[in-house]
Amino acid sequence: MSKLLTVFGATGLQGGSLLRYLLKRADVLKIYRLRGVTRNTKKPAAVALEEAGVQMVRADMDDAVSLLSAVAGSNAVFAMTNFWEKGIAELEVAQGKAMADAAAAAGAELIVWSSLPNVTAMSGGKLSRIKN
Repeated sequence: MSKLLTVFGATGLQGGSLLRYLLKRADVLKIYRLRGVTRNTKKPAAVALEEAGVQMVRADMDDAVSLLSAVAGSNAVFAMTNFWEKGIAELEVAQGKAMADAAAAAGAELIVWSSLPNVTAMSGGKLSRIKN
């Protein structure tokens, strides 16, 4: 049986781009089945991914129970948060921890975390009020 790769943000720019790329990679598809996580499995982007062969599941980053269900059986998880959706750093941290905890509880062998680098350091201090 093939392994399971779960991708958060499946209908967004990052997660959606990753899934569309992986769908073109026969070498990856020989190893992994793909699961996409979104809050709305009925939106057109989710339906299109499902039609392309991605198992789409519903979860909310603010709901730990839904996260556990979303990653159940996953061997690998790609995760990221969306700070700009609510603009609350503490919420973003809590969401990230909840996704990591769910992936660990599922026994994922690999967790890929996508994040921004330290923008303050990269800009030499010019952009010092960036929270993430």
